[in-house]
Amino acid sequence: DAFVCPGEYMKRKMLEAGFDESKLKVLNNFVDVPPCDGGADEGEYYCYVGRLSEEKGIVTLLEASRALPYLLKVAGTGAQADELKRKYGSDGRVCFLGNVGLLRGARLSVMPSECNENNPLSVIESLMCGTPVVVSDRGGLPELVDDSSGAIFKSGDVNALREAIDASWNREWDAESISANAVKR
Repeated sequence: DAFVCPGEYMKRKMLEAGFDESKLKVLNNFVDVPPCDGGADEGEYYCYVGRLSEEKGIVTLLEASRALPYLLKVAGTGAQADELKRKYGSDGRVCFLGNVGLLRGARLSVMPSECNENNPLSVIESLMCGTPVVVSDRGGLPELVDDSSGAIFKSGDVNALREAIDASWNREWDAESISANAVKR
């Protein structure tokens, strides 16, 4: 009777494929309760939460992190985990943590995907915690943030990502507003 699209991006793709618009309903992914956690080092790092695989843009993020003075905490596992730990793990500005929560304590989170993401929970969870998100311009990611909740950079561009992280790190964000708008959405 109907197709549920987790975001406008998916709806556009289904329309392009010839689906009947009257049967397409947009219902964003959601989480019931924000999975927020805090930490003693709140605000002293930025983070990536997700699968450690090529299409997620993790190498682009790690390369951008080399030119930044801030601590990056990486939470996740995946096909590239061991290789990335060997290559970037000795850098004192990168910390691989496996599957742990980081969002509330972070100054910002990053979703550097180089594939067409739809409506990833890690971005929604970050916003619900009041943590701004730097996202790539791929798929449905740009519809999840605006100037009041994050930044958008050109996918795969190490310099654009570095600049977006740096600008976001040095900006004052309204965490309560980010969280309230995410919960409302």
